[in-house]
Amino acid sequence: MYARIAAGSVIDLSRGGSAHVSTVGGGNGPRGLTGVDCEVASVRWLDNDEELAHPHDSGSGLLCVDATGYPYGVDRVVRVAEVG
Repeated sequence: MYARIAAGSVIDLSRGGSAHVSTVGGGNGPRGLTGVDCEVASVRWLDNDEELAHPHDSGSGLLCVDATGYPYGVDRVVRVAEVG
C-alpha cells in the first residue's frame, strides 16, 4: 500500500553565503503544505541530502517545512524535497 503523496511549491528560495559575495533575494524559512494526513518521519532536499525541520500536525494535515536556501554558488530553477 502506498501513502498519499502531497505536493506543494516553495517560491523565492534564497541562496546562502557571505554577504560580501552574494546578493540578497528570496528568503528561507517555514513553508506550509496542507493535506498531509500520513505520518511524516523525515523531509530532505534531494540535491544535497540536507535534512529539514518539519513540524507536522497529522490531525489537521498541516506540514511546515523549514526550507533552507541554496548553497553558495548554486541556483537551480527547481529544488525537490523528499517527504518520508
